[in-house]
Amino acid sequence: MAARHPIAAALILALAGTAAAGDPKEDEAIKRAVRGGQGYLKEVYRGGQLVPPMMVGPGGAPVIVPPAMFSPIPGGDPRVGGAWLAGLALIESGVTAKDPVVAALHRRAREAAVSAPNTYQISLLIMFLDRVGEKDDEPLIQFLTLRLMSGQCADGSWSYLCDGLKLDPVEERALYADLTRGTKLATPDTPAAKSPKKEARPRDDLDDRPRPKKDAPPPAPKEPEKPAGLHPALKKYADALKDLPRGAGSRNGLNAVPSGDRSNTQFATVALWCGRRHQVPVGDALAALDKHYRDTVTPAGGWGYTAGGGDVTPAMTCAGLMGLAMGFGAKGLKDGSDKEARLDAEAISKDPVLQGALKLVGDHLTGAVRAPPGGPAQYQANDLTRNLYFMWSLERVGMAYGLATIGKIDWYDWGSKILVRTQNRDGSWVDQGGHAIPPENATAFALLFLCRANLAEDFRNSMKGQVRDPGTSKMRSSNDVKDVVGGNTPKGGTGPAHLKSDPEVTGGPAGKLADALVAATGAEREQLLAKYRDSKGAEFTDALAQAIPKMTGDAKVQVREALAQRATRFTAATLNSMMADRDPELRRAAALAAGAKGRERVGEFADSLVKLLADDQAIVVQAARAALKALTGEDHGPEPGAAAAERTTAITAWRNWLAKQK
Repeated sequence: MAARHPIAAALILALAGTAAAGDPKEDEAIKRAVRGGQGYLKEVYRGGQLVPPMMVGPGGAPVIVPPAMFSPIPGGDPRVGGAWLAGLALIESGVTAKDPVVAALHRRAREAAVSAPNTYQISLLIMFLDRVGEKDDEPLIQFLTLRLMSGQCADGSWSYLCDGLKLDPVEERALYADLTRGTKLATPDTPAAKSPKKEARPRDDLDDRPRPKKDAPPPAPKEPEKPAGLHPALKKYADALKDLPRGAGSRNGLNAVPSGDRSNTQFATVALWCGRRHQVPVGDALAALDKHYRDTVTPAGGWGYTAGGGDVTPAMTCAGLMGLAMGFGAKGLKDGSDKEARLDAEAISKDPVLQGALKLVGDHLTGAVRAPPGGPAQYQANDLTRNLYFMWSLERVGMAYGLATIGKIDWYDWGSKILVRTQNRDGSWVDQGGHAIPPENATAFALLFLCRANLAEDFRNSMKGQVRDPGTSKMRSSNDVKDVVGGNTPKGGTGPAHLKSDPEVTGGPAGKLADALVAATGAEREQLLAKYRDSKGAEFTDALAQAIPKMTGDAKVQVREALAQRATRFTAATLNSMMADRDPELRRAAALAAGAKGRERVGEFADSLVKLLADDQAIVVQAARAALKALTGEDHGPEPGAAAAERTTAITAWRNWLAKQK
């Protein structure tokens, strides 16, 4: 494998094509932030120390940093995995492998490769060594990838420990010697290689070519190159892995576990893709990973921390999107280790689970942006603003799928502005996303985001231009509307040819109509509402939907009622499509209109209405509940303000009741 050299950070930023790139001041601010982050990480890991120095709080008291991402590791410090994360961030941001800190981390990474037991450690070691790009490290990457696969849980996820390939200390030392025999490590003191002596070229006008000596033996034939594949010392481990039932080597501490968590899993996901480039057959593991995410997607279209429960989060939904991406990659591999994955880009772009998850992440981003009428977007303080763990999860998705926007939000512009504004004076960042991530990890995540690290570059090259941000899709027919969970398009009719609720198409005739309604008062408003409710034309539906967020009090109630009454004239296909719209006001109106259609038509709307019970907007949830009550005479909830678990219970109850009616 040829070494892959990272592009310098300045060049990455210059060519990134971001909104900030057009503003020299913002571009320079990002470069300064990158340099500051690099300096902080170099200081923390100076000399190749793997555990950052103990932090001291007010009064000299030591600050105990929770292990968070890198626990538990019996007999070792749980934070040691952060060293490889830092090394990865330094390499990705343009620091060379000859830098003293990176070279020291590289040496320590080789020393740890055979004994690392923890999913986070193993995954980050694979990513780091892959990015360093030394051919000598390939056997170590191969072993790490085999060990990572040995820890895959029965359901395709990963927990903390990979214990399927057991080596005693003597065997570890022997294997390390075999895998590293003859390896060299680049250091700042490595002398430059001498240029080979140039041979004199024969002159065209003289017969001065070298003449063979008499009786000289013929030149020996060149030794054929060794075929690519696993290192010979790893064959027995690969064979053992074939006989190991999936899940037999997955542990959390001392306990075997049938299912892991999505945080460990998303690191393992990217590491497997990197390991695949080093002659390791990973196709079966990636296929099991893809099945895990498809089997566990929630009605909301995303994923939580564990398969067994927990609220859906944007970070874990990004983890699911990466799992789906690698699953598509696995389908194009003959033996799981092809150098170039052959992807079915059309199937990816039409996948309903993928589209639903992208939409969910986009909805979270949209909630982090406030765009005043006629003014630029403003980034609000919320649970995503200082969530560095989410930011790298988001960056991986944006880069892997080649998306400039998600939810119509320029995700890089959003994150880079926040990171520049929140960097500490010492060059570090602090994560406040609830993950208990120490500053050195948060800083590494920030650097990886700012430099647009792309560990699945070969995947992205095949995906370029194939997947669109769901927020940019015009809802012109039912064929354009993907069911968030099940992938079914509504049956019957041509769908909502009149619906264009996407933010991109606000303004125009509908925008002018909406502005007139907002400005109107008293009798004039009543006349306009009657006209918008009863007139034919897509612009009137859009005008009502666009006006609602700009109104308050009784006026907002009146416009919502007019929109719901207008929707009662739409066909079942149109209403089902509206219930999948990005605009919550259209989803609410469609649900209420469906509830007014009569009990004999419950079968046409039940599935869409039950899915709306998982909506992130309370007004939509309660509209769906009211519609189901009207269509069935039943009430299985959820109550207003219900927690996620209670909503899940309600959805299950509705599905069970409806199933009995068939």
